[in-house]
Amino acid sequence: MQIESINYNGRSIMSQSKIRKIEQAMNFSGFLKKKWVKFIGISGSVSYEPKEDDDVDVFIISEKCMLWTVILRALIARRIIKDKEICLSLFMDADYAADFYSGNMSPLKKMDAKKVIPLHGSDYYQELLNRMKFHSNNDNNQNASILGIIDFAVFLFLAPFLYIKTQINSHMDIIRKGESAKFSPRISRKYFYLDSEKYRKYEMDFKGDDSYE
Repeated sequence: MQIESINYNGRSIMSQSKIRKIEQAMNFSGFLKKKWVKFIGISGSVSYEPKEDDDVDVFIISEKCMLWTVILRALIARRIIKDKEICLSLFMDADYAADFYSGNMSPLKKMDAKKVIPLHGSDYYQELLNRMKFHSNNDNNQNASILGIIDFAVFLFLAPFLYIKTQINSHMDIIRKGESAKFSPRISRKYFYLDSEKYRKYEMDFKGDDSYE
């Protein structure tokens, strides 16, 4: 499996740590079935230059109304490969992605979006970056409605579990690393992500270029 290059300077030299962590993400992506998955990428510190002990943040965009079915499959895939460094930190469905990328993003979020390393669905993600808008395919509405009911049932089952699990993990991180390691789960039918105190402070203090180009 090859990395689907996007907004990447091929002349730059990656550290061995970054190469290893990208390979971990590729291994995870290989185990995850791509049905209902529009995009898989690497975000967070690995998309920049990671430290040796950094987690590998995986970013996944699902088809409309299939987010929580995809999240369940991702959790199972991570359990199969037994890689504790894989962090399933950011999920959204195609509808939410369209709104997110066409909305007002902070300078830091714009820079983070451009740094994401695609593993699957690079053309779709490039469209999000280029136009900051992407329209979902509304074909097969009847099937989508039935699958949406199933996905809603998965959401009702899985969301409370993930909320409790991430709160426990956050508490343990605070004990080990201090209050700055605190993070909170943000959960809805259309997205799931971990909102960290450290990132929010960095976002407020960030003085980078706020242009997309």
